Amino acid sequence: MKFLKRAAALALACVLAVGAAACSTASGTYRTIRTLETGALARGYRTDDVCAVYVEAALRELAAGNTIHSLAVKWFGEDAVSFEGEDGAVEALGLIPKRELIVGIDPTAYPLSYAVGKGYSGFDVELAKLVGDLLGWEVRYQPIDPGDVYIELSSGNIDCAWGGLRLDPEEKKFMVTASYMQDDIVLVSRASTKYRTVGRLADAKVLGLDNAAFHNAVDTALPELNVTWVDDGNARDLFSSLDQGDAAALVTSSSALLCFE
Repeated sequence: MKFLKRAAALALACVLAVGAAACSTASGTYRTIRTLETGALARGYRTDDVCAVYVEAALRELAAGNTIHSLAVKWFGEDAVSFEGEDGAVEALGLIPKRELIVGIDPTAYPLSYAVGKGYSGFDVELAKLVGDLLGWEVRYQPIDPGDVYIELSSGNIDCAWGGLRLDPEEKKFMVTASYMQDDIVLVSRASTKYRTVGRLADAKVLGLDNAAFHNAVDTALPELNVTWVDDGNARDLFSSLDQGDAAALVTSSSALLCFE
């Protein structure tokens, strides 16, 4: 009976919790204290650029051949992405014109796209390279601010916005594909610590990458949260700080969390 009363009390606390997520949940080493904003990753193209036809066909062919599945498992530990497969999709297009594909990426979006020395790595970066190889195109990566996708596309500075970018499916200024991965903005702590609720973070150090999406998520869902914004590095660096005890919690993405669980 006492157990049932405790369970009922916990359930009621979850129902009454304020915020995007009802209760914190632990998975492996880390605890998601709260989901601040839900979102999904997609690709964006200029509406008048036929490169979209070729890139999307190449992705369907790579998905049919299990290549994307293997790449997802490599980066996330599971197949957390969704791509429609179609055998022979590229061959069906006929002659493929030669060109360079300039891919706009968020260089801080580990594990999707992030800077490594003078180059870039990540799931999206590797997948874009596989697309280029299949089409016979050179692929060049251009770091961009996630808030400047339309400017970068319309100016011709990039051909495709694709690298850790949470794009609005209702966007009218450029073409946005169907989403290929859920990517929420979450508040995370280590599961073994006392930081299980927002209240316990009142005097604690919370880190987050200094970008507009994370700022907006915190301002909307949890404006009272005091975050120290980091303007260099990526999620891997922040998780290292969390693991070393230099921070109590992080504002990060669910895609990054997958890599460390």
